[in-house]
Amino acid sequence: MKRLNKIALLLLVFILVIFSCTTSKNVTKEQEKTSFLSQDKMGNLYQISDMKITKYSSDLKPIQSNSIFSNGTIASFDSRNPLQLMLFYKQQQEIILLDNTLSQTNKIDLNSFELIDLACGSNRDNSFWLYSITTQTLMKTDKVGKVTNEYKNIAQLVERDINPTQLLEYENQVYLFDPNEGLFVFDLYGNYVKRYLLRGAEIVKFSQYQIFYKVYKQIKSLDLLSLDEKIILESDIDFDDFIVGKKGVSILSNNTIIQK
Repeated sequence: MKRLNKIALLLLVFILVIFSCTTSKNVTKEQEKTSFLSQDKMGNLYQISDMKITKYSSDLKPIQSNSIFSNGTIASFDSRNPLQLMLFYKQQQEIILLDNTLSQTNKIDLNSFELIDLACGSNRDNSFWLYSITTQTLMKTDKVGKVTNEYKNIAQLVERDINPTQLLEYENQVYLFDPNEGLFVFDLYGNYVKRYLLRGAEIVKFSQYQIFYKVYKQIKSLDLLSLDEKIILESDIDFDDFIVGKKGVSILSNNTIIQK
């Protein structure tokens, strides 16, 4: 009987060790899931990989870099304003602002809100847009994080149970992107305008009055004026992110920028 108890105990310990290792691997994988490519209005490119941000000129010559691992995992990055780059840390519930030298200029604590899942900058008065999936609330704050506008019951407004992964502002409209439900458009007063379905889309970007979106190894475009849709890139490799700039399409694959 004692021998059976020892065997049972050893088996239990073995199972716990295996479970612990599996859990640790999963956590590590989630923590390392940070890879972005962006571009500002001046044509500069920004790469975030391995918790490091690097700024390049439009012809991919490195300008500056900064290690940012101490703040945690980056959920999103907004580089449209080259003088106020915005990093959003969901786990820490904070926004970090950088200047054009990639030096930190400000930190905005969001812990006073219900959990904020998405954030982006606004082109108007250095403000920010925030979205909480838990409360289905879209908010606009000033430059210090004080709420100036709040729009509740977004899921009820669009008549869908949405779980958006991106929040963006472009040309006086605000967009919530849900890979399963599409791209939802709001005006700057929180009024629901329309939805673009964008079948199979994984990532959404805007440039020159067009929506660009990744579908597996393709990049497609949708003209916001004519609604013409076309494939602009078919890649032979998968990629994590992309941008469409004046010098064509750049993709980020395995932490390497490739211009097409």
